[in-house]
Amino acid sequence: MIAAIEKADSLHRFAVSQGAHLSTFVVVLSDQDALELLDWFVEQYEFNSLLEMDVAEAKAKHDPWNVLSNFTLHGMSIAPLSALN
Repeated sequence: MIAAIEKADSLHRFAVSQGAHLSTFVVVLSDQDALELLDWFVEQYEFNSLLEMDVAEAKAKHDPWNVLSNFTLHGMSIAPLSALN
């Protein structure tokens, strides 16, 4: 399993165990984990040429965040590690 999904699964379990709303949590990823997650999304949404084009552009620019801003993991937002600084 990829790191981003493992992180989201763990955070989801914690949030549910605490009775917290998932929207209050954010899955924070390194750029490398985010790029790996893009590949995972492409696999999940096969034959979506627009997504494939967006991912290819994001990889070429080494900036996955414009694409990932359109997705959530288990109802939680996805943000870059650099946002914590």
